[in-house]
Amino acid sequence: MKRFALPIGATLLGLATGLLGLRLFSPRETRPSAETTPISAIARPARTAAEVHAFVEQRLGKPDGERSEWYQTERKRLRQPGASPYRSSALLDQAIEGLSGEQLVEMLKHRVFSSVEEISQAFGRLAEIDPVWALEKVLGQTPLTIPQLNEAIVAVFATWVSTDPNGALDWCYRHPPDGGRQQCSLTLTDEWLKVDPAAVAKNYDRLENARGPGSFSAGFPDKLMRAWVAKDADAAGEWVASLATGQKKTELQQAYLKAGGGK
Repeated sequence: MKRFALPIGATLLGLATGLLGLRLFSPRETRPSAETTPISAIARPARTAAEVHAFVEQRLGKPDGERSEWYQTERKRLRQPGASPYRSSALLDQAIEGLSGEQLVEMLKHRVFSSVEEISQAFGRLAEIDPVWALEKVLGQTPLTIPQLNEAIVAVFATWVSTDPNGALDWCYRHPPDGGRQQCSLTLTDEWLKVDPAAVAKNYDRLENARGPGSFSAGFPDKLMRAWVAKDADAAGEWVASLATGQKKTELQQAYLKAGGGK
């Protein structure tokens, strides 16, 4: 997940800004003196993940009282007028990452997480623990709006495809053939294409069947070829050429050319 990406990014941005200001407002020398040690030669130890985590924990403080009440208090404090939205989001994301599965479930039940972003972060964390549990148990117990529900499903599959995409596809197949199965299969396809379009192609027939018929499932060949040509046009072309003659090959050849393949 994005556990440390935003806190580290904010720190690096501040460092870069400070160095730029130093260059702009300091007197310039035509040449460095012999005694000056070049900046590039000064060793700067990089912060470890544990150090970054400790830094974030220090900024957040320790929970005081019930975890859900503490989180709401911290959210209010971090989002007061004038606060940096990026810093607030990073710290709150880190706070969610530090919660246990049981704490997350209780806080979701009591609607502690109010934004779509918080819901997405919470369900991504639950998917790290157990994606099947997150979808089959927690999702049904959580009062969500339609946008929150959609983002929760996306968050689970975005995490799942990074660990066990074939298990996610098997789960979709076991799901009753209804709208829920179609939504999950469409989401699985979209998230899987972001990380491994070749694997999506390998499972093309199973995915097409799980996605089901109808306008919502239309455009699968185009989606696959756009993602794959952007990553490896030669491999995509070789795969299409290897297919048996028929409607499937014709559709994928057209999608391949439309996506800019074969140039």
